[in-house]
Amino acid sequence: MWCVMGGNQSIRGVVYVEFLIVIIPLLILMFSLVQMSLFLSAGILTQLAANKAARSAMVILSDDHPDATYDEKALNQVGTGANGIEAYRNIPKKSRYHAIRLAARAPLIPVSPTLESATSESIEGALRNVGIFETGADLANMGWTWFFTGLGFVNGKDEYVATINPGDDVRVQVVFLYPCFIPIGRSLTCHSWGDLPKEDMDLIKLYGNQTAIAIFGMAGLRYVTLRAEAPIPRWDR
Repeated sequence: MWCVMGGNQSIRGVVYVEFLIVIIPLLILMFSLVQMSLFLSAGILTQLAANKAARSAMVILSDDHPDATYDEKALNQVGTGANGIEAYRNIPKKSRYHAIRLAARAPLIPVSPTLESATSESIEGALRNVGIFETGADLANMGWTWFFTGLGFVNGKDEYVATINPGDDVRVQVVFLYPCFIPIGRSLTCHSWGDLPKEDMDLIKLYGNQTAIAIFGMAGLRYVTLRAEAPIPRWDR
C-alpha cells in the first residue's frame, strides 16, 4: 500500500511539472494573440479613416462656398511650398488639410487610449479604451488622434504633393500610432519608440505637440504604426 501511494504521488508530481511547463507558453501565446487582435482591429479602422479622408478631400478641396473659413483661399491646396513631406509642416489649423485630417481622426477615436488603459497593468484595464460615451474619455481619445495621426497625399510616383488638381492620380495616406497595453503580449508583438518605422513617424511628428511626443517617446511604452491609403475619387473641378 505504501508503494502504491508513493506511485500516485509521483504521478501527481509529474503532472504538476508538466502543467507548469505548458501553461507559461500558452499564457504568452494567449496574451500575444489578444494584443495582435487589438491592433489588427485598429488597422481596419485606420483603413476606414483613409477612406473617410479621401471622400472628404473630394468635397473640401473644391469648396469655394462664400461661408467657407479656410485660411488658404486657393482651391485644391493641401500643403505649402513645393512637393515633399515638408509641405505639411506648420499648416494653419483652419486649413483644408486639417479639415480632411479631422475626418480621418474621427474613426480612430474608439481605438485611442484613455488614461486608465495607458496606466493599467491588467488585460481588463487595457481593454477599457473605448470611451465614446464618456465626455472625459472622448476628449482624451481626441487628443491622442491629434498628436499621433499622420496624413499625407501621394501621387503616382509616391511623392508627397502640396496641390491636388481634378483628375490627378493621388492617394490619401493615413498613419496612426497605436499603443499596446496588453501585458507580456505587447513586448512580443509591438515595438519600442526607437524601433518604429522612420517613414511613418516622420509623418506623425509633423504637427504633433513636440513635448507630448517626447514624453511618450521616453515613457517606455510599446507601439505599432498602422498605415492605410485610399484613392481620392475624381471630381469635376
